[in-house]
Amino acid sequence: QFLYFIGTMKQGAALLLLLIVRSQAVELKNEVVSLWYSEGEVGKGCVRGNGTKELEECKGSMTLGVMGRMPLQEGTVVYLRGLEDSYNLVECATLQIINAFITCKIREVAVTGTYRVLLGTDPQEAFITFTPGTAVHKLIYDSQHCVPLSPAPACEPGSIIAFKGTGLQNVKKVSLKPACGEPGWCTILHATQTRITCRMEYSLADGEGASNCEPVLPVVDVTLSTGNSVIEIPQNIAVLGPPQIAKLGYDTGCNGAMGVHIDGCRPNTVVTILGSFLSIGDGSSVVTLSGRTGTANCTVLASSFGRIQCLLETSSAGTFFLYVISAGGRSEELATLSTSSLPAVTSLSVESGCTGGNNTLGLLSCANGTVMSFHGQGLEGNVQVEFNSNEDECRCQVVSLLPVPSCMLLCSERTTKVVLRAIVRVSGIRTKEDVTVEYVEPPKVNGVSGPCGGNKDTRGQISLFGCKNTQLITVHGRGFYSSSTVHLVSMFLGADRPETIETHPSLNETWCHVQANLSTASQLICQLSYLNLPKPDVDLYAVVVRSLGGFSETFLDATSKSIPLITLEPQPSIQSIVGCIRPHETLLEVCVMKDRGLLSIQGNGFRKGASMVEFNKAPVKAKKEVDDVDAQTDGALQEIQGLIEGAKSSVFKENEPIPLCSIQLSSPTFISCTIESKEAYGSYDVRVVAPGGVFSVPEGVTILQKPIIAAVTGCLGNEDPKGLRQQVVVQDGGWENAVAMMGMQKRTQQTCRNGDAITITGSGFGDNTKANVSISSNINTQLVNFTTTAVTDEMIIIQLNHGKLRGEHKIAVHTEGGDEVYSNSIDLVPNPAVHTLVSIDCFTHKTTGIECKSGSIIELLGDSFNDLQAVKLVKTDNQSVMAPCVIMNATDAKIRCRVKHSYESGRFYPKVVTTGGSAAHSTMLNLIPLPRIRSIVYKAAGHCREGNNTRAVSGCMSGTTLTIVGDNFGSNPVVTLKAGGAGGKNGPPECWVMEITENMIICRLDHTSAAGAFETYVRHAYGESEKALISVIPGNLYLLLKNTKLVLAVSNIVGWICTVVWTGSLAMLAVSNEINKSTAGVATDMVVYNALGLLCWSAYVIYFYVYPELGVPIIIQDVLYPILTYLVVLLFISQLWRFGGQGVTSFAKAYCFALVLFLMRKAISEGSVSSPDFVSTLARIHLACAVVKYMPQVHLNWVRKSTEGYSIAAVWLDFAGGALLLLQMFFDGVIRHKWSLMITLNFPKFLLCCEVIMFNLIYAFQHYFLYGPVPPIGKQEPSPRDSYREPLFTDSLIKKRPKRSSDCDDNTLP
Repeated sequence: QFLYFIGTMKQGAALLLLLIVRSQAVELKNEVVSLWYSEGEVGKGCVRGNGTKELEECKGSMTLGVMGRMPLQEGTVVYLRGLEDSYNLVECATLQIINAFITCKIREVAVTGTYRVLLGTDPQEAFITFTPGTAVHKLIYDSQHCVPLSPAPACEPGSIIAFKGTGLQNVKKVSLKPACGEPGWCTILHATQTRITCRMEYSLADGEGASNCEPVLPVVDVTLSTGNSVIEIPQNIAVLGPPQIAKLGYDTGCNGAMGVHIDGCRPNTVVTILGSFLSIGDGSSVVTLSGRTGTANCTVLASSFGRIQCLLETSSAGTFFLYVISAGGRSEELATLSTSSLPAVTSLSVESGCTGGNNTLGLLSCANGTVMSFHGQGLEGNVQVEFNSNEDECRCQVVSLLPVPSCMLLCSERTTKVVLRAIVRVSGIRTKEDVTVEYVEPPKVNGVSGPCGGNKDTRGQISLFGCKNTQLITVHGRGFYSSSTVHLVSMFLGADRPETIETHPSLNETWCHVQANLSTASQLICQLSYLNLPKPDVDLYAVVVRSLGGFSETFLDATSKSIPLITLEPQPSIQSIVGCIRPHETLLEVCVMKDRGLLSIQGNGFRKGASMVEFNKAPVKAKKEVDDVDAQTDGALQEIQGLIEGAKSSVFKENEPIPLCSIQLSSPTFISCTIESKEAYGSYDVRVVAPGGVFSVPEGVTILQKPIIAAVTGCLGNEDPKGLRQQVVVQDGGWENAVAMMGMQKRTQQTCRNGDAITITGSGFGDNTKANVSISSNINTQLVNFTTTAVTDEMIIIQLNHGKLRGEHKIAVHTEGGDEVYSNSIDLVPNPAVHTLVSIDCFTHKTTGIECKSGSIIELLGDSFNDLQAVKLVKTDNQSVMAPCVIMNATDAKIRCRVKHSYESGRFYPKVVTTGGSAAHSTMLNLIPLPRIRSIVYKAAGHCREGNNTRAVSGCMSGTTLTIVGDNFGSNPVVTLKAGGAGGKNGPPECWVMEITENMIICRLDHTSAAGAFETYVRHAYGESEKALISVIPGNLYLLLKNTKLVLAVSNIVGWICTVVWTGSLAMLAVSNEINKSTAGVATDMVVYNALGLLCWSAYVIYFYVYPELGVPIIIQDVLYPILTYLVVLLFISQLWRFGGQGVTSFAKAYCFALVLFLMRKAISEGSVSSPDFVSTLARIHLACAVVKYMPQVHLNWVRKSTEGYSIAAVWLDFAGGALLLLQMFFDGVIRHKWSLMITLNFPKFLLCCEVIMFNLIYAFQHYFLYGPVPPIGKQEPSPRDSYREPLFTDSLIKKRPKRSSDCDDNTLP
């Protein structure tokens, strides 16, 4: 579009010029203005010069654009003329003409050099320089080493090939990439710009690795690499090489494994040759065989690059080298092939079945089924054996061909004895020699006879039953010889019965020995001789005769009626007794059994279902031989001696019960039975009764008595014969309203605790080594731990150690004689355990620990609190002194109770008592006793009427001094009078405490018109005493009481004024800062001290205001003042942030940090932040801040030599607040009739008042006397102090504050 736009502009100019030229009749020639090439064509175009008259480093076959000065006519052609050769003219085929712009295509590829551009026939001053690219146009190969095939010529490795093209001087490498095999290369020999010559270096994979290239030669892709690009030539090359044989093979006709050598190949065998370069696909390959004895032919049937099949044609035997000749040459002498001559048999052999002629050409006396093996040469292949007799008489069935041909001799039953000539043919070729075989008929058994039972078999066979050892039996039949043997073969009825008699395992033994002197060809007499039958569970045996002709029955057929069967009855014998509960190795030892025990006897001759086990009482023996037990331990000797003594004491009784043994499982070699003692215990003879006889073991078994549990005693249940147990249930919801309910629960088992000794009585327990006790849960199988302390035959004593286990459990006794489980369960209860004590509302003191008052609640965490009985507090130094802890609620893991004590004091530890025992915790509780009033004493006669030195005084007037005598009053007790049941009215009166000791309180009655009896209590921080009675009457002190009320009212008014004035002093100073927009006149350290001190003071007054019983007089004004003042301090802090300040000095930082550190250490030592001692420390922190908080302001005024910026009105308000607060404390002392109380009751407040008054007087002295009064703003005269006053009102202080306090020096004013 850009070129089109330029062309349009140029066209307009050209038209205008044309009009002018035509008007003047002057003829002008067109001129090239610029040359253009397309930058989008990859690999084409030029490198630079686009839009100029000179294009450089251009490639052939490019698109060229030419811009003329005037419009071009249709048919204009662009030519390129070489500068060096003016006859070298290249045409640029016109593509499009638009006004003065023409595009054309240079089709010449190999153009090179510099050319002038011609527009039509006019030469122009425009030039193009061409640099040719790399390209291949033609492949040239040597016809002597290459074969011209289609689609690519085939060249041998080492062939010289050449490529023609352009730019070939830049080629660095020629690569050969095949479709199969390893890559190769072509070594460059000579290279020019248009021609490159190289030698092929290539090798294809041998053998089967090249078979992937079938059916044609491997074709390779040729690529040329210049370093920056890769060029593929348009024509491929096939690799041609000499034939390479990798493997020879065959289907049939040869012997041995396939490889580069095969043996025993016969004529007409198809041989397969595998390899590479075997054929080029034109059928010209030839296979030749060359050997010492001559040559042989193998006619090619099919051929390809990696495979040739040929037909072997030879009649001579020998070894030949096999060659393949193809267009690539001749293969190496690598493969060999051996041929064989006509087949021949040299000998026959048999493993069994014949009596003579083995390894000769004639076999003698061979039985039916004999397997014969043929040895010779040329017997590989299809072997057939024929006899010169009728087909229905004998034949030889081939059973295998490798490693040598073998066949089985099979003759009909009517054949007796015959000599056979065998003809052997291999692949239809008859061997040179024939062989002979002499056949002998097999023996035939017709029946057996002997002293056993007759024909009793239901199948009608001639059989003998019940034959026994050493008896003579006669076998009738034919085909018997003196060497014949008689075999008794067990009739397998299962799947393991062998198919043939030869594989039967019983042939290894002969149980009927033939009497040769009594035997003939038709009968054999043999004697039975057996000890253990091979198949004890089978008593049916077949009679089989083995002779020269083989076996009388070749195949075992259970349904055949021609096989005679006999049964054998073995003599029973016991080899071992199994199942004894003590080690039992030989029959000489006694087998110890228990009732219902399983007795197993191993041996022989036990007929299944027909044998039984019996016990006979062992006779009394006076002595037992122990000579052969010298090596046994003393325990074993004692055991044997015990058996001897038991035998001496045993006496036969006619009606004494005899144990039985019920058969559970029986076989010919094994009997298993269960002993039923029938309460008969002792030693017995064991005998097995079987059809073949009886076998007995004297004193073979001793039956032990089963244990019996009669009673279990020793737990809590024995103390409650009726099985009743008392439980106490306390309702939840507070100990004050707790109601104890008694309940009775029926107990069906004993309750056992840890450490209880349980006695198990009964019988049959044996001794300590034979009896074991187990206690297991009724729910699961978990066992209980205990310690066995004593064991006798009638008693076992154990001591429980069950830990945390609970619930019903069963007791069982286990002995060698059996197991016995007690019918009743025992209920295990665990010992309780207290892990943690949690104080709910007790105080923690740093020295005395946890202090609890009466009514405090504690929680005990642990486990096994079920069946809870009580929680007690035991005194450490006198465990007989206990205080109760009333249970509020309890679970298995937690108990909450309320401490209930009156006058007990000291250190106590908690103790939990349950049915399972008791448990204590190491945490000590310091019990604070309640105050106790013993008597009330009055001194002045006439002030009270009666009751002196008693707990009830009466007729007392206002102003009477009373002395309350008692105990546990503490440090800050309060005496209170309440209207009680005596009808006190117009009261209650006050009794102002004047003096306090641990056992005495002196107070003065203060009342106006109160009259009647009032309940009197002494109360301290941990509770109040029991009541006493004081009866008052109005008297002459009425006016005094009235004035006291007035003083109290005035004191309250003064307190409120003090709170307002004191708070207003700081507020006035904050207002002054807001008006001046500066805090330069206020010391920053004073603000920091106020922030820390007022925070601690607020916590102090709030705590003692909430807990008035602690004796510190705090009123509402004391609470409001620090809170309101702290809010003003927060305003000061915001002003410091907004207006700036002097910064906090290092001394202030260190001082505050030390105070905070001291406070943290106090909290750690107290263990709590809510104890009165820690809260009192907060007041000391406030006092420490108050002592120093005024000093920074005094110092600042001295440095500045001015009080400007610090409001004098705030000074006088602060002074007034301190004076009024001191006046209020004076009034409080007047009310309590003791002036010293104004100092002792709240000493920190008294010191604070004194400090406020002192420092405000110092501020006033600085303001009025040292530096003079400050004139109003705007009327000040210049003075040397102006440098200190200017920063208070400069814009820098109003609009900008320091980034941090450390930016200014501690002693430098802003």
